[in-house]
Amino acid sequence: MYDLPSIPISYRQPAYDLALVAILSLFVIFALLRYFRRKQFFPFFFPIQACLLTAVFVALVTTQDNYFVFCDTAQLISFTFLVFASVYIFYIFKQGFYACLGWVFGSWKEITEWQQHYKLLTGYWSISLYLTTAYCIISPTQGPVFVFIATFAIYRVMLLYQTARIFSVRGTKYFLLSLYFCAQEITPLLFFYKGVFWLRSILEESPLWQ
Repeated sequence: MYDLPSIPISYRQPAYDLALVAILSLFVIFALLRYFRRKQFFPFFFPIQACLLTAVFVALVTTQDNYFVFCDTAQLISFTFLVFASVYIFYIFKQGFYACLGWVFGSWKEITEWQQHYKLLTGYWSISLYLTTAYCIISPTQGPVFVFIATFAIYRVMLLYQTARIFSVRGTKYFLLSLYFCAQEITPLLFFYKGVFWLRSILEESPLWQ
């Protein structure tokens, strides 16, 4: 379905180079933090790692599928940074929203335990993004996209399970929790999907990206 020679090397190669630099840089930082046992920095590093690798993955996929055509490397880096900023801001918003819900419906002990599991699961998922992004570089097909969706779905289902376990959801509250899951997990993905196409139309019409 994907014919690599048909994609201009000037569009494809900068995305590959950017992905390799991001993977190697983040891996070196992760290894240094692990080696020097700086565990107190992992809660701050993991979300940034996950958001940055997600942005790089999106840049790779959109470049390979020719959704966006970048005239130079600066535009590719700007697009990647824009995606990173959007994903990270969304992550901060979700953290704040979850903190408000925990403050209203849970005890301080439950909130602390839930936050620890949230950060731990985010860290595991961010590590899996190394393999997903590398897979996208090696095999520019739809396979890495399915892997990305599958790992993200597992990550959110595990978070849902931990939420139900920690806050002792029983009986009819499972139905309420499923409604919450649809409102807070599935609906934002639909908005993100629509937002990608909206961003594409904006970039195609903007003279700065021509």
